[in-house]
Amino acid sequence: MVHGEVHGAAEVKVSPELEKAVLDNDEEKTVALVEASSLTRKCGSCVACCIYLGVEEIKKDHGVRCEHLVRHKGCGIYDTRPKQCKNFYCLWKLGLGSRKDSPDDIGVVFDAYEKNGQPVLRAAETREGAMSPGTRGWAFAQKLMVGHAASILHVMRKDGSRSIYTL
Repeated sequence: MVHGEVHGAAEVKVSPELEKAVLDNDEEKTVALVEASSLTRKCGSCVACCIYLGVEEIKKDHGVRCEHLVRHKGCGIYDTRPKQCKNFYCLWKLGLGSRKDSPDDIGVVFDAYEKNGQPVLRAAETREGAMSPGTRGWAFAQKLMVGHAASILHVMRKDGSRSIYTL
């Protein structure tokens, strides 16, 4: 587990309680940073959530390409897709960022949740190294945290490791 500050990536100590709370997804509540009714973006060719999202209903692990993903078509079971897939909206689809910040372009899917009353920004790499300091993913995370008062960044790396950063 790596800990650090978002701006300087300096190592900081995060309390064991906070670390457990952030990494324990059993009680997380999705944070709506933008009203779902304001959705104006379409996924288009982006299928990053089909890699990032773990879906219990179809026994799909986090970070593994979904077996129902059809090349150049998208979801092969779209009309009957699991509820977890239907209800997931990445922050880009909710209108945050520009076209150049889309998950398929930067290799990172962003969403947000609340843990113990604190907003947490989650960044899941779909491309190795996409959330390294100096990357477009890292810069977008900084912008999202400052603009939306999230003080904790939970990074899920493509290699399976996780990092927690504070603002």
